[in-house]
Amino acid sequence: MNQDSTLSSVGTAWPALAASLLDFEAHPGRYPLAAREPRLLFDHGTELLSLASGRAVPGLPQDDTLQAQLRKAARFFVRTAMLRPGADHYTLMGLTMAFEPGVLREAVPSLLEKLKLRDDAYLKRAAVLLFHADPERFVSGAFVKIGFFRAETDLAFHDEVRGDLFAQVATTIDLLRTKYLEAGIRYEGIQRIERFGVPDAALREAVLNALIHRDYAIPAPVQIRVYADRLTIWNPAVLPEGWGLAELLGEHASLPYNPNVANAFFRAGQIEAWGRGIRRIFEACRAAGAPEPRLEASGHELRMQLGYAGAPLGEAGGTRVKTPVKTRVKTPVKTADAILALLREQPGLRLADVAEALGKSTSAVERATRKLREEGRVRYVGPQKGGRWEVLP
Repeated sequence: MNQDSTLSSVGTAWPALAASLLDFEAHPGRYPLAAREPRLLFDHGTELLSLASGRAVPGLPQDDTLQAQLRKAARFFVRTAMLRPGADHYTLMGLTMAFEPGVLREAVPSLLEKLKLRDDAYLKRAAVLLFHADPERFVSGAFVKIGFFRAETDLAFHDEVRGDLFAQVATTIDLLRTKYLEAGIRYEGIQRIERFGVPDAALREAVLNALIHRDYAIPAPVQIRVYADRLTIWNPAVLPEGWGLAELLGEHASLPYNPNVANAFFRAGQIEAWGRGIRRIFEACRAAGAPEPRLEASGHELRMQLGYAGAPLGEAGGTRVKTPVKTRVKTPVKTADAILALLREQPGLRLADVAEALGKSTSAVERATRKLREEGRVRYVGPQKGGRWEVLP
């Protein structure tokens, strides 16, 4: 089937595609991405890439508001699922690999032996946690819960992240960045620079620590609570015998509670296995000007609190996906006036960013901007790629 016929046939699938796309944006943690789920979205990856990039897609609903929602959801799916850490170009486009599947099957026993995940004829629990698509079938509580709280007893929304441990780590970090945490925005020339309240290095290390070193004999998930001014990560944990917070925070050797799990992550290049994880979190927060993390250990529980550098999240919490501009237009003004206000405040914005900030379709913003140019209120300066819009006095 050629591309034209594929694009035309997708028009009839848009009701189902739109529903699946919006559901994935609202509840990404329920889908095992490593298994290419939701299958409908992965099967229409080419169309979603076009949608995310602002191109015309046959059969797309004509409602401007719905188009803007679908394009935003498509960008979230591309970033979260198709470009997730560990995804290759075969998985991205649903293609088959160049070698026979049997070659991969033959490599699996060797991999399990090298990672010490076999016990004679049986697999160890670590093998299930690391590589099974649904480890919770065998290990209760082997997943992550994330929630945004307006107050201690006021849960606004939440997600559950499942799958193998590598997928859980990648999905949890990306979900926190794209749905739960907002980034402060600044511009260097025409380049947009995003900075989260929790430094990337600290967030990554904290999530890795919680999943790798937790006690999987306790049937409770890792729980991450996100608030307007902080996030907390709770995990069931057992410190080495005789250890307290002083030993955990000080210089110490690497004594992982789950050595086989830690070894696999070390071999994958995701941790360094020198017992410096907690110290690296503190160093990253200090370097970013964020509050010093708070660590509490009690019985079989370990809780880490990470405060945000800079201003707290707004009233809406983390519901926006990587806010593209510093402020949104909150008063009911005309599209043209809103465009002028944004371009005056941040002169290097692309029209696609303006459209997302205003909740309008890219085509609607382009039409309004074209009219503003005809009226002599704006002009485009520079080459077609790399130039910028300028508001005229």
